[in-house]
Parts: sequence; structure tokens; C-alpha cells
Amino acid sequence: MKNNSFLLFIILSGVLIISGCKEDEVMVPTNTIIYKLDGRTVKLGDPRPIAVDLSEDGLVDFTLFVELTANSQGDRLYAGMNPIGANLIKSGPAIDENFLNMGLLVAEMPDAKIDFHVDSSQQWTAEFGALVIRNTATTGNVHYEGNWADSAQMVGIQHIINGSVHFGWLRIKFDKMTEIVTLMDYAYDTIANQPIKAGAKSN
Repeated sequence: MKNNSFLLFIILSGVLIISGCKEDEVMVPTNTIIYKLDGRTVKLGDPRPIAVDLSEDGLVDFTLFVELTANSQGDRLYAGMNPIGANLIKSGPAIDENFLNMGLLVAEMPDAKIDFHVDSSQQWTAEFGALVIRNTATTGNVHYEGNWADSAQMVGIQHIINGSVHFGWLRIKFDKMTEIVTLMDYAYDTIANQPIKAGAKSN
């Protein structure tokens, strides 16, 4: 009888130890952010934009492009972004006189929280957005609009997977001298509706 009690004690102790380990494993935080280095570039005259497939499912989610328009007052070079399908980008309001009515994209500060919230002058939109616009008047005067004039900035995104929102960011650089747009890197959270910090590569 004593042997049976001792055996029962050993078995129960083992079960408790195993249960404790499993509970500890559940408590260990896991990284839910998918992060990718990129480095692709696009400039005026390139036959194709940069196509971004965030979740690598064979579907393009966003494109980056450079386009030139002109009228009697001069020309305008647009470095822009297009969300494909249900995906969204964070932008200012649409501007009627811009090509495709593009609003100026919002540049996220490092570690800024990206979630459903937008300021009163911002919106989540499925429309084209401008990173930067280079205006060249017929007089030769040049001025720039937008937050990406000769800098690397991050834009907030909503990446839609199976109808669910996954927040993320793309870091993009515009070079004034070469007028080349570079997709530097990007990330999104695999947990639906979970906010992400701009520039975060892991939780």
C-alpha cells in the first residue's frame, strides 16, 4: 500500500511539473511582427512601380511609383503610393488640383503608435497618396510639397488579410538629387487589430 501511495505521489508530482512548464511556455511572449528589409527603387520612366506583397501570398498590396505631369505653369513630379484592394494608407485630405486628387501622406514619427486613430486632418484611405511633389515653374523656380522631401520617413498602413486589419508601416526614402524612391524596409503585425509602433521590428 505504501508503495502504491509513493508511486501515486511521484506521478502527481510529475503532472504538476509538466503542467507548470506548459503554463510558463504560454506566458513567454512571442514575436508577432513580420519585418522585411527591401531596398528596391523606382524613378521616372521605369516601366513598373515597386510592387509590395506584404504577406507573400502572391497578391500585390501596395505600389510605389513616380509620375510627371505638366501644364502651362510648369511641371509636377509625384512620388506616390497606391494601396491595392482593401488595403489603406494614412493620408491628409484629398487635394483636387493634384494628379489623381492625391493627398499628402502622413509621416509617422519613430515609435508612434499606428492604430485606427487619426487626427482631425488625417484619414485612412484606399486612394492614391503623395509622398512628395516636386513643383517646377516655367520660370525655373522649384519647391516641394510633402513630408518626404529628401528624407526617409514611415507611412502607416492597414494591411487587410481575410477581412481583418493588420497594422504596419513602410519606410520610404526620396532623394532630391536623383529623384529616386527607395523602399527601405517594412513590417506588419500578424495579430489583427493590434497596434504597432512605427519602425518596430519585433514586439
